[in-house]
Amino acid sequence: MTMALNYYGYSANKVTMAKNYLPKKAFVTTRGSDGKLYGPDLDKYFVGDPFGRGTVCGPEALVTAANAYLKDVNANMKAKDITGATCEELYKRVSLDQPVVVMTTIGNANRATPSGWYTEEGKYVNWSTNDHGVVLIGWDETYVTVACPLYGMKKN
Repeated sequence: MTMALNYYGYSANKVTMAKNYLPKKAFVTTRGSDGKLYGPDLDKYFVGDPFGRGTVCGPEALVTAANAYLKDVNANMKAKDITGATCEELYKRVSLDQPVVVMTTIGNANRATPSGWYTEEGKYVNWSTNDHGVVLIGWDETYVTVACPLYGMKKN
């Protein structure tokens, strides 16, 4: 997310974003009377401490953080959740010079065995130890190009 904000000329950094803008919930799960495990919505919140023991967050949390930051810097743009967009829709955005934050895995490896629980609303959410966000910045017939905060520019 910060890489996409930086692309547009904003001086966002991951520590400030995580500390001041990212919506967070405590890493607390409980077992319901139905035997299911319940916890916070990983799509809406970073669950746990982003500087310690924590999980991952989904697009809604990233959009909330980005839009709070953009509001604070009086930007005339907004982040948008386009979960479920086709590859063609993502490529079109990139061709319009719009970086697209996508969820993948560290090193583009197979996803590790996920852990998960149900939210209060009954939605099942899960995360894996190697879930990771990158920014889609290009593509061709064979590869996509991403900007990865861990590995830099990568063709996958």
